[in-house]
Amino acid sequence: MVFNPQQTRQSLKPFDIRQIVPKHGAIADYCRFYHLDFEQDFRQVKHSCGYFEVANYWIAAHSYVVPNPKGTVWIIHGYLEHSGLYRHI
Repeated sequence: MVFNPQQTRQSLKPFDIRQIVPKHGAIADYCRFYHLDFEQDFRQVKHSCGYFEVANYWIAAHSYVVPNPKGTVWIIHGYLEHSGLYRHI
């Protein structure tokens, strides 16, 4: 696994919750590098990743869906933070 930020940006598509993160390629490498690949440890997790365009910026988004959820958690972090900081939640 080699994480390449430029390849990751080029591979990122508009967010679609139906589009599951592939097991191989730039997005998969990015998720493994930052330990965002929870579906590797929890097989029932459906992980989607993409971006939203807001005011000419790309905002990255991840979605983790489990069967029979008990609630919803939203994590919105600031600039220069990374969602990998919150993987323990």
